[in-house]
Amino acid sequence: MPHLEGFWIKNFRILKQFAVGSCYLQFVYVDEDISEQKYELSPITVLIGRNGTGKSTVLDAFAFINDCIQLGVDDACLKRGGYESLYSQGSTGPLSFGFNFRLTPESNVLTYVVNINFGVGNRPYVETELLASRAESVESFEMPLLFFQNGEKIVRHFMVTGKSNGDLLQLEQTDMRHLGIGLLGDLQDYPIVGEIKNFFTNHTLSIFQENQQAFSLPATVSRKTLNSPGEGLIVLLQHFRQKYPTNFPEILNRIAAKIPDIETINIGKGQQNRWSLAVKKKNFPDPFYGHQLPEGFLKLLTYFCLLEEPDPVPLIGIDEPENGVDSQYLKLFLKEIHAAVQTEKCSQFLITTHSHGLVDGMPPKDVWILEQGPDGFTHAQRGSDDPILQDMIRNNQPYGNSWYS
Repeated sequence: MPHLEGFWIKNFRILKQFAVGSCYLQFVYVDEDISEQKYELSPITVLIGRNGTGKSTVLDAFAFINDCIQLGVDDACLKRGGYESLYSQGSTGPLSFGFNFRLTPESNVLTYVVNINFGVGNRPYVETELLASRAESVESFEMPLLFFQNGEKIVRHFMVTGKSNGDLLQLEQTDMRHLGIGLLGDLQDYPIVGEIKNFFTNHTLSIFQENQQAFSLPATVSRKTLNSPGEGLIVLLQHFRQKYPTNFPEILNRIAAKIPDIETINIGKGQQNRWSLAVKKKNFPDPFYGHQLPEGFLKLLTYFCLLEEPDPVPLIGIDEPENGVDSQYLKLFLKEIHAAVQTEKCSQFLITTHSHGLVDGMPPKDVWILEQGPDGFTHAQRGSDDPILQDMIRNNQPYGNSWYS
């Protein structure tokens, strides 16, 4: 399963030139010590910053790549108001996204880059797409596994063997509105391309919207983006029931055991053949149903469900988990995340937050501070590199409330 070591985003809304973690090509982050330790992302990365600094936009960048694979760049842009509404004001060049992965701790870094421009037929198109293996030095790119440049030429090169010295296969495709990893990611001949495609198409984003009260959904709904507390929980539980029918009761029991005052959790079909949630609390004879439970509690249940996935997704993005959730429950959830990432096979977490308590529970190197520069666009700084935080760390002081200083 790919591990994300770093990513960069250019010209995407408020993220005109933005990078987090170990990045190459446009951005390089290197420690000042002699060993030149790269800023590789840990299993848990937290983004903090004021409202409007683009924390949710970072998560949406991952959803945008997924939509480009599934729907094409046209519809991915239209879904967000069109290319012009996505493009950073006053910028030049294409929308650009880059990601560094490592399939195993011992493997070379894989760099995946997508540039999307506007103009061919007055529509967005894929200008450049690159998937390349790279050894430790920044300049040491090997022969690309996938390469596509200049949408009008519509030529892509793919490694047949997956090795740098393999034969090249040149393919010609007339559709410049879809990504190459979507085209070849399902073919057995290109397993590495498939791994990267799976990272984007099989992630889970928990971005809860305000004032959404839908607590049950038809079984056909997608689980890729969880937009409301009750909706997301029903989606995940349906997914578990269908994919893990034997282990499903045990999964529900484990979730119930982790949350104080909960005896049982179940789902079943109610009116109009729709799935409903039933939660049995201690000291109450009858269960409470989804519409009777507060949103904060439903969010908490959803978070614990994400941790119980027997076959974890590569990436879980959670937007401001503290909203509506009791601080003690939030600490419990963070404790469970730290325990989960110690297992052999686990998801990687990208969390945005305003919670001082959540930030205090993280190593400073895993916290990135988002701030707007003089030009109004956002940049990121690693928490352990901030002078104020460095001083507080040396004095063993909590630093969660200093991000806005």
